Amino acid sequence: MKNLFSILFICSLTIFINSCDEEVEAVLGCMENVACNYDADATEEDGSCQMPLDNPIEVMSYDNYVTGNVGEELVSHIYIRNASCEGIILDASQSGVHPSIGQAKFCLGDICYEWGTNDAVVELSLESFEEGDYFQGYFKSDVPVVHDMTYTLFTDYRTTTVTVTFEITE
Repeated sequence: MKNLFSILFICSLTIFINSCDEEVEAVLGCMENVACNYDADATEEDGSCQMPLDNPIEVMSYDNYVTGNVGEELVSHIYIRNASCEGIILDASQSGVHPSIGQAKFCLGDICYEWGTNDAVVELSLESFEEGDYFQGYFKSDVPVVHDMTYTLFTDYRTTTVTVTFEITE
């Protein structure tokens, strides 16, 4: 009887110990395996996944229609994001303007070019998913005019264009 009691006690104890839920601490992280910040150890999605785009030059927002008066310097801000898992080198250019209707210039990063310069000389480095107001296009005219400026942002393998309409009134 003593052996039976011992066996029942050991079996009961084993069942009790194995039935207790172990508190497993969740590991928060990105569980999407194609994301730049995928975490193979994550057990619970935390909403932090950074998904790369096919074209890393993502225009987040921009001033697509800018109005002002004759002689006034108008500016369009273009907010850019590097939507890739790696750093990129960004270059830029703008379409030309006939001198009879106005002048244009632009800034890429901290470098602002002279009126009439259409191509950047200094490229901008952006880290993975870095974003900001890294491009500004300027236009001014001494006559009333509506003019579309096209800005091209590019890397060695991808291109994004943005067209801004500038309207100059009296």
